[in-house]
Amino acid sequence: MLLVTGADGRPGGWLAATVAVRAGGRARLRGWTLAVDATQLLALDTDRQGWDVPIGLPDAGPRQVDGLARRRLGRRGVCVFPAPVRAVLAATDYPGALAVSRAADGRGLSVQTWGIVARVADADAALGAAGAGVHDRVGEVHPEVSFAALAGSPLPSKHTAPGAVARRAALGGWLDGLDEALAALPARARTVDALDALAAAWSAARWARGVAEVLPEPAPRDGLGRPMRLVV
Repeated sequence: MLLVTGADGRPGGWLAATVAVRAGGRARLRGWTLAVDATQLLALDTDRQGWDVPIGLPDAGPRQVDGLARRRLGRRGVCVFPAPVRAVLAATDYPGALAVSRAADGRGLSVQTWGIVARVADADAALGAAGAGVHDRVGEVHPEVSFAALAGSPLPSKHTAPGAVARRAALGGWLDGLDEALAALPARARTVDALDALAAAWSAARWARGVAEVLPEPAPRDGLGRPMRLVV
């Protein structure tokens, strides 16, 4: 029996799904965690964790992994925001972040990417405090790429009724008691984030079982030695 965690960002922190995985690969939810920061995620005693956040960060230029993820999703590739350069993490506002990004490599910074910079910085600080070995336990995931692999093709937007139905159907083929798991969500958690967290847990489970796909393989390392990769 393996215990894995999938974590998705939410207003005010993270929503984490901890899942027990049997030898045959089927799974059942063990519990939900509303974490205020990534340090709380690391404190969860699980074999592997998949976090929906860029982990390895370039000093300049785009990451290969982001391009690979966008190609996997085709027209849905717009869901993959380019990871910021590391220097952007020190910015305190969007104009400052934009200037830093342009100075690093001439690229701008989308408003969408700026919207996740605080979460990227949270994860970056927690992983840095944990030491280099943490990357054997924590991997970057992207729920849209995970769902595409789980379902066999990219799914409609999660903000549409068909997208929600497709995500539940895909997860139901892996997770026993999905309806019960969603009914047990903490009051402040959103179903859309819960489905993403479970997709992240699916990829973490595949990683723990040694059957995950890693994009790219071998993964390049950033300036701090962190892998710039996606676990699927």
